Amino acid sequence: MVNTKGTSQIYGITLQYFYSIDLSANMLDGQIPKEFTKLVRLENLNISQNKLSGYIPSNIGALKNLESLDLSRNKLLGTIPPSISSVDFLSHLNLSFNRLYGPIPSGNHLCTVDDESVYRANDGLCGAPLLNICPGDEPPGSDGHNGDNSNGDKPSEGDLDIRNWFYVGLGPGFTVGFLGFCSVLHFKGSWRISYFRAMDKAIEKFSMMMMIAMLWFKRTFR
Repeated sequence: MVNTKGTSQIYGITLQYFYSIDLSANMLDGQIPKEFTKLVRLENLNISQNKLSGYIPSNIGALKNLESLDLSRNKLLGTIPPSISSVDFLSHLNLSFNRLYGPIPSGNHLCTVDDESVYRANDGLCGAPLLNICPGDEPPGSDGHNGDNSNGDKPSEGDLDIRNWFYVGLGPGFTVGFLGFCSVLHFKGSWRISYFRAMDKAIEKFSMMMMIAMLWFKRTFR
């Protein structure tokens, strides 16, 4: 760390040019200063293994150049700010062993830090990459009431009724269709003649194919 003796004005001007800040393994307490989010050139911030409490600054996404952020092993509360998913160059993130809760923000920039260890020992967190499913994100049917099949592989009563009506109507439907076809042939002489001619041609072609097939088998297996 740089010697920060001097007036607060000089300290503030100097701090703006920091690329890396490491205050890990100290006895720091209180909340994370919101002034950290004004360090637009900051690439590495490590304040792990302290006694920090309170919330992660909501505008932490303002640190666009941040590549590594370690806030592990503190007493931080609240949810993870959604703005953290907008940090473009973030490649290392550690929020483990805190008291965070709520859904983990989703975003393209967090795809590179999708290890479960990033969020370890925060029992209240949910969502990918953790296995804890957030309330309201359960798939349909997982609670046994929302799906179409609420009893596993057993069909529901509605499915059974539809299936039974299908089989009941299959026989009468075929009968009505057959009788209607016969009625048309009975009252339409031209249709009847055309139909039986077509049937005779089909039977004749089928007989010829059978005879050719029999001759071929006799010659082949003689």
